[in-house]
Amino acid sequence: MTEDMRLLLIQFGDYHAALEARTAGEPETYRAQYYSLDAVDGFIGNGSCTVVCLDLPEQDRRHGAYRIIGGRFMPASSGFAHMIHTQTSARRLVSIAEETNPTHIIVRTPGWVLRCMGTWALRNGVPLLPILADYFPKGSFLHRMRRLKEIRIMNSPQIPLITNHNYPACHTLADAGVQAAKVVPWDWPAVRHPDESPVKNRTGAASPFRILYAGLLLHAKGVGDLIQAAALSVREHPDLVVDICGDGPDRQQLEQQVQESGLARHVHFHGKVPNITVLALMQQADAVAVPSRPTYPEGLPNVIYEALETRTPLLAANHPSFMGRLHDDNGCLLFPCGDATALARTISRIRQPELYARLSAGTLEAWEGIQCPVTFGELIMQWRQWTVDGGPIPCLQHSLQPDSGQGVR
Repeated sequence: MTEDMRLLLIQFGDYHAALEARTAGEPETYRAQYYSLDAVDGFIGNGSCTVVCLDLPEQDRRHGAYRIIGGRFMPASSGFAHMIHTQTSARRLVSIAEETNPTHIIVRTPGWVLRCMGTWALRNGVPLLPILADYFPKGSFLHRMRRLKEIRIMNSPQIPLITNHNYPACHTLADAGVQAAKVVPWDWPAVRHPDESPVKNRTGAASPFRILYAGLLLHAKGVGDLIQAAALSVREHPDLVVDICGDGPDRQQLEQQVQESGLARHVHFHGKVPNITVLALMQQADAVAVPSRPTYPEGLPNVIYEALETRTPLLAANHPSFMGRLHDDNGCLLFPCGDATALARTISRIRQPELYARLSAGTLEAWEGIQCPVTFGELIMQWRQWTVDGGPIPCLQHSLQPDSGQGVR
């Protein structure tokens, strides 16, 4: 079967660069990066895979059994121009699907991409698996109407399994109208355990108080809020240091914000660094900030797992995808999304030695509370087997299924 496998994988990120880095033995850029590549290797076996990287410049490259296609598919405009760009990109995706004639399709982003490829897959009888890491806000009536086609596609009997990253994001899918019995939370396998790191404390500490941010440099990820909070905090706590790892389209604006705020000695941009470097900085850090705004749809970021694994307390925004998994005063302190003043107050609060020690000790319980029973590799292999024999998909026993009492919130 695997000799005839032709997978079409549609996602964000530079898949070719990741394959090259793995081949060269370079350290991975983020947690489970090479695990995900290995899982797809196992899925296609002796077959082939075409990867459409939605955010890459125009390219068509090969790496072994992989063909990687880029082309700036995602519209950067708005209004009428956005609609035209979306329609053009949708036609290009359909053209790629018709050219490659896939036996299986995995889509890792919702919205117009899922609507486009879902429609094509259902029309042509090609199995499709959505593997998402997004939350679905209720939004306005018009917004919900725009989602209707997407929901209908996911509810098709031809699509038996819908996956989203961790439970809160899954529940937003069900709340949007996707059949709960087919919605399964997924996760990357745990690679570290909090017991491997000592509990931290700040009693008698004379060193600077270090906060780490690791992720995309976007205003929607709350990086600007963190910088503004740092500007407020250094007035009372001049020993504050913020380390920022990552890159993104808003980096130049954020660096300018640091300069204009007089924070050059307090906020350091490290750029895009290997995951092992992020973990080393995390071990040295006193807190990890995850200030994402609701306008940034995501599941549960890797940095949350890594912070808890290294016993580093979290400063986390009350993002909808975090609620229900993270609890205030249990390995983390929560603050309102987009509220830099509240974040500054939270930074002052976490410096209290007794509270800090309790939060670090609570990271084990917090880490245990965010685990999922199904891994990325398990769900794609179980889905592949279903496409062969039409039998039961074991991971569906972990679906939300609220009517059966098996749902977990």
